[in-house]
Amino acid sequence: MIINNIKLSWHFFKQEYGQSHQRLLRWVQGILLLFIVTLSQTSDSIQQYLDQNLQGLLGADMVLSQKQALTQQQFSEVFEQVDDIVVTQQIKTMLTHNGQWQQVQLKAVDNNYPLQGELLTSTSLTGEGQPSSTGPKPGQIWADARLLAGLSIKLGEKLVVADTPLTLSRIIQHEPDRLMEGHNVDMRVMVNATDFVGFNFSDELIQYRYLLAASPTQISRIIDWQKQELPAAEIYHKQGQHPLALFWQRTENFMGLASVILFFMAAIAIEQLSQVFMKKDQFFTAVCMSFGVSKKTGIFISITKWLISLIVLTPVVLAFSMLS
Repeated sequence: MIINNIKLSWHFFKQEYGQSHQRLLRWVQGILLLFIVTLSQTSDSIQQYLDQNLQGLLGADMVLSQKQALTQQQFSEVFEQVDDIVVTQQIKTMLTHNGQWQQVQLKAVDNNYPLQGELLTSTSLTGEGQPSSTGPKPGQIWADARLLAGLSIKLGEKLVVADTPLTLSRIIQHEPDRLMEGHNVDMRVMVNATDFVGFNFSDELIQYRYLLAASPTQISRIIDWQKQELPAAEIYHKQGQHPLALFWQRTENFMGLASVILFFMAAIAIEQLSQVFMKKDQFFTAVCMSFGVSKKTGIFISITKWLISLIVLTPVVLAFSMLS
């Protein structure tokens, strides 16, 4: 009996398939399903893409920044709570070469830098940036292309920093933690932390940054620890404490608003169409009952026709959503 009712539903579905109200209903359902399926398929991909971009801009899961170095005890407490840690030091200084001078942001990195993302450098001004697994070696200095032009210096020449001659060996194309500088447009140079110690800069002028690899749970523990031990320190992390961290949330809010509008429009369209469908189904049920068929059978056939329309529409929606 059920198989006969399904066959009858399929027969009436084919008869009504080309009618104008059916075509309009398919368009409404198709657009709504396409939006829902596409959004569910792409949300994870977008989050992974944004996470990769954050690794290339923040350079870590979490950054602890302050004007003084952590004590040995503080460093040990942090190190015990994270997966890995990289220390960078930054200071503004003046560099001179052949009578020309430029103010720069000098950055010292240890041998574990970069922690996340890619450090891109090149050996020529026109060369494409290549990933570097570590920062400069002792005795080397890297600089951005603008500094080479500003000081009229070439790769391979010596650049003196705090009476220490260093060889300019590579051009910096991209630093994975560049987001930390905000809108700073200072010319930038990078040296090894070993050389930086010999410069003897005043400690209160140095900005210390600790790049941390940590899980969300570890980030929460570090935040609690920082509030108690280092309330003056600044913390940036992927959970919401830097300019791009809330980008996906803003995207979700926008999509949510678009979804509400789309659902309202679809609801209005379906409500208008339902008047036509209701009259036709009522007439169909009345005809069935006049031949001795139960009302339950008429309702079953109507619901089955609606399910068939969704089943027929689903492959088309999936194909378009995958392309989208």
